[in-house]
Amino acid sequence: MTMTEPDVVEILGWLGEGEVAVWLKGGWGVDALVGEQTRDHNDLDLIVRDDDVSRMSDVLYPHGFLLSRGAQGGFNLRDERDRLVDVHPVRFDDRGNGHFEQDRGSFEHPAAAFAAVGSIAGRRLACLSAEAQMTDHAWGYTPGESDFHDMRLLTARLGTALLPPYTP
Repeated sequence: MTMTEPDVVEILGWLGEGEVAVWLKGGWGVDALVGEQTRDHNDLDLIVRDDDVSRMSDVLYPHGFLLSRGAQGGFNLRDERDRLVDVHPVRFDDRGNGHFEQDRGSFEHPAAAFAAVGSIAGRRLACLSAEAQMTDHAWGYTPGESDFHDMRLLTARLGTALLPPYTP
């Protein structure tokens, strides 16, 4: 199943109405940062405060989203239309730094990584910063073709420094 732009807007609308703060990450996060959809997406990667995980599930459950499986320290929600939301809980400390616990280990992003704003369909949305996206995608897993596309796009459009394994 492909996650479309209207799907993203709909899901984020429900979460906004439910007062669940989220940050876009992954492919849709990159596309939001550059201000346009640049490729097809299989899912919607979202960062959510660990304190809001239960509320997020409560907001999406009436719309048919059920737990489908765990994912790299997070979990997946999937609906009857096979739309997949890949949820990445993060714990924020008193300085606003975000701490991720994932299968590949734990790491921290500084508070500034959560201050980025992008847009999808003209709607301004909170995103993980371009630099944090690059760090995430350069650590602990073998990137796929879409990862190379996204990281090169961040470099070409926003000047984000490429990190290995994306460097020539």
